[in-house]
Amino acid sequence: MSDTSGVSVVGISHFEWVKDIPDFSQALCRFDPDLFFSRRAGDVRQAKKVCSKCPCKAECLEWAMKAQPSWGIWAGLTAYEVNVASGRRKRIRRVKDPR
Repeated sequence: MSDTSGVSVVGISHFEWVKDIPDFSQALCRFDPDLFFSRRAGDVRQAKKVCSKCPCKAECLEWAMKAQPSWGIWAGLTAYEVNVASGRRKRIRRVKDPR
């Protein structure tokens, strides 16, 4: 795995959030973790595009649906979309979907 410092999200690095995902060493987000926590619509679109090609997408989604992250892109979904899909609408800030 390359750099494991990740981007800080409320004091927790991206890699701390996803360390429980099996085979995370193959995840495409590890190359540019900042992209997955950007507020810019273009970055959100790009992060979702990266996720669409990621070999860890299924594991990431499974993890995200259990963990209910409050921020970021997980398996091609915003944290808000993950929580809606899991049936748990946490009070989180919704990121405008750039579609």
